[in-house]
Amino acid sequence: MNLKFMQNIVDRLNNSPRGMTIMNLMDATKLARGTIKPLLDILVYTSQVDVIEYHQNVKVYFANIKKIRKKVSHKCTKTRGNKK
Repeated sequence: MNLKFMQNIVDRLNNSPRGMTIMNLMDATKLARGTIKPLLDILVYTSQVDVIEYHQNVKVYFANIKKIRKKVSHKCTKTRGNKK
């Protein structure tokens, strides 16, 4: 069940280039703060999500762009290798 919620959070962050706060994620996913916060901690720890802290209590979460670019470039090298 948590994997489904984690994928939902990552998908929402992928579609939000400006990032999202926990409150934005709560509105978008209809999940409680107590559910979202531990999942975000796991996603940050596994480098799937980045976080920037602007003030004492404001954290904005972003999808990890480096990881997405790595997947895209990996797919491109596979297709190039097949063409000769």
